Amino acid sequence: MRTWFTSNRRRLFTATAATAAVLATTGSRPSSARPIDQVVQTKRLRIGVNPTLAPLARINDRNQLEGFDVDIGNELGRILGEGAQVEFVHLGSPDRIPFVSTGRVDLVMGAMTRTPARALVIDYTVPISTQAMTVITIEGRGINALADLNRPTTQFIMVRGTIGVPWIQANAPLARVTLLDNYPDAMRALAQGRGNAMVDVADGLRVQMASQNVAWKVLPDVLAAFYPCIGVQKGNFTLRDWTNVALFDMHASGFINATWEKWYGGPMTRPVPFTPYF
Repeated sequence: MRTWFTSNRRRLFTATAATAAVLATTGSRPSSARPIDQVVQTKRLRIGVNPTLAPLARINDRNQLEGFDVDIGNELGRILGEGAQVEFVHLGSPDRIPFVSTGRVDLVMGAMTRTPARALVIDYTVPISTQAMTVITIEGRGINALADLNRPTTQFIMVRGTIGVPWIQANAPLARVTLLDNYPDAMRALAQGRGNAMVDVADGLRVQMASQNVAWKVLPDVLAAFYPCIGVQKGNFTLRDWTNVALFDMHASGFINATWEKWYGGPMTRPVPFTPYF
C-alpha cells in the first residue's frame, strides 16, 4: 500500500487551524470543567458520541445505542467504580469540539482525531485506535488516481468538521465541495450521484457503504494516518489523566483490540503502539 504525503503540509495545518478557530468561537462561554473528583462524587460520566457513525455508535432495531465507542464508554464507567452511570450524549461531527469545550459533556468520542490545531482548543487522551485516510469513490465516476482530484469536474461530498475537509482545501483547491451534517446523508448523496468522491477513513464507513447498492472503490493511496483519542475540555487535567490510566489498562488487557474486532470484523490495520508513559 502506498503512502502519499503532501508537498506543502503547512497548508493542511493552516486550514485545520482555521477550522478549529471557527469551532472554538461558535459555542457559548465555556463552563468550568468537571474534574475527576466531581465526576466520582456525582457517579455520572457524560460522554458525547455520534450515533450516525456506525460501527462506532448507532441506534439498533431495539432503539438502543450500541457500538465500539459505547462499549469503551461503558468500560470507563465500570472502571470508575460501583454505581457509576455513563450518560451518552448524541451529537454530530461538527458538535464534538463545541460540546466538550463548553462543558456540555465530560468526554467526547466519535472518531475524535488529534491534530495540532484542535489541541489548541481541547485536550486529548492517549490514542484509542488508528485511522488511515484515503479516497472513497464509485466505479465509473472518473476518479481513478490522486491526479483526478484537483479538477473542477471533481465534486466532493464531505461531512462538516472532519479531517478530510482541510486536506481537500490544501490539496485539491480546484475541486468543488458539498458539506453535509452527517455520514448517512453524505454517503447517500455520493451514491445518488450528487458527487464523485469523499476523503475519509474507509474502514469506519464500511457499514455506511454496505447500505448503498453501488460499486464502491477505495483508492490504494494512504493520504495520512491519524490517531483518534478522547477529547477533554482544555485544562481538565485530572479527568484527562485518569482517563489515560484507564485506557492504558484497557489496551494492556486487550479489551480495546477485542472490542474493535467485535465491531469491525477484524484487527486494526495499524495497532496502537501504546506506552505506559503519557
